[in-house]
Amino acid sequence: MDDTQFATLQTAIQSFQAPENPNPPLMPPSSLELIRTHHHHNKPGSKQLREARQTPERGFKELSTEEVLRLASARFIQSSAPKTEGHPFGFVLSNLTRAESRNVELAELLLSAAEKVGNQQYDRAETLLKRCEESSPTSGNPVERVVHYFARALRSRIEREEGRGKGKGVPAGEALEAMMSPHPLLVTTARVLPFCKVIQFTAMQAIIDGIGDARRVHAIDLGIQMGVQWPILMEHLASRRNPPCERLVISAVTKSETLVSETRRWLASFAESLSLPFSFNPVIVSDMGSLKSDMFTEAADAVVVYSSMILYRLIVKQEKLVSLLNVLKTLNPRVMAVAELETSQNSTSFVARFVEALFYYSAFFDALETFMGREDGDRRRMESEFFGEGIRSVVAVEGEERIVRKVRISVWRSFFGRFRAEEVELNRWAEYQAGLIVGGFGSGGRDCTIEVDGKALIVGWKGTPLASISAWKFR
Repeated sequence: MDDTQFATLQTAIQSFQAPENPNPPLMPPSSLELIRTHHHHNKPGSKQLREARQTPERGFKELSTEEVLRLASARFIQSSAPKTEGHPFGFVLSNLTRAESRNVELAELLLSAAEKVGNQQYDRAETLLKRCEESSPTSGNPVERVVHYFARALRSRIEREEGRGKGKGVPAGEALEAMMSPHPLLVTTARVLPFCKVIQFTAMQAIIDGIGDARRVHAIDLGIQMGVQWPILMEHLASRRNPPCERLVISAVTKSETLVSETRRWLASFAESLSLPFSFNPVIVSDMGSLKSDMFTEAADAVVVYSSMILYRLIVKQEKLVSLLNVLKTLNPRVMAVAELETSQNSTSFVARFVEALFYYSAFFDALETFMGREDGDRRRMESEFFGEGIRSVVAVEGEERIVRKVRISVWRSFFGRFRAEEVELNRWAEYQAGLIVGGFGSGGRDCTIEVDGKALIVGWKGTPLASISAWKFR
């Protein structure tokens, strides 16, 4: 491999500490911050890493999936760089357990395969991918499971590039449609993963603060799914006596009334149990770009908007995103609570997206290992139907077909600013409440990280940012 070929993946791995553009565009810049590293200026060796894993409260701590990937990245750079070039990391596999060493070697094999795919050396990549697939069962440890889905996505990319059909798996567009439809697995995810609970409670708290003492409340949900977050608001309104809530209307933006019929039923039942005046209004649209302000005619003292993991799906069709924001601005909500995935997977560079996605999804697989058994059917379905297809959409396809394009909160701030949307300070107890929520998950909850970024809250897993929660008001 020549220096130019090697430099592409090496740059992606080492660009971890590049400063973030304070005014980034919504569409992909020439370079993105890709990896947040534990291995920076002091460049610890494996002995120091071993010592750092000894913690008084938890004893010896196994390497996380992300830490395994970082060691694999370091070894990949060391083994691939020209011999005259200094190596940025000083890691070897001594002092690791046998299982950890195998995991590092497997992850390094995946990185090598990705490098070959990026260089269109498909025959060599196929050989490496076969070795990855032989050592990565879907019922294995988190590293094996991550490698399985990324190897599968790389193979799908090769098939597409070589014209052997469109590759295996659900087409990216269909996978996205599945993600936008209510799915029982999302209830499971919200129940077992602490950061999902944090997102729901923080967003609902922002909405409660925005409503104030309004008697008639109109809540617009841009992607209601199972609606598991709305009972938080319902309980608040039902318990408020001065003044009492006269009516809550939830408008659910959806492609079909049938898709939200079960959500409608159980939310109505919950409201009835609280004696809360309630109505559910499906707003049928073919896509978000078709939404119009006159579809929302309910009289209300306060309009609020909830958008959870919706906007990033519109980046590929920016005209629809612009149309949606203009409609929301016309409705003039008291507050718009927005939850979005906190990662940069919008680069035109395949290698850049691959590295970013690899570390990002590894945190999800690691979290599922903490809260769900390896043979749990729901876990395996989540990894396949949601994460696996998300990985494939990022890795295997290009152009307009690459629907999954995620950006960080800094990019959304710049974009919302075009519509004179002002970020609202979250309730000062939001971070405290988030801490209580993760504490309710026992020792596993300790690995859920909560940080403040300006006026937003960032939730993550073992230091890897996963999602942002922010609140906005149009001026």
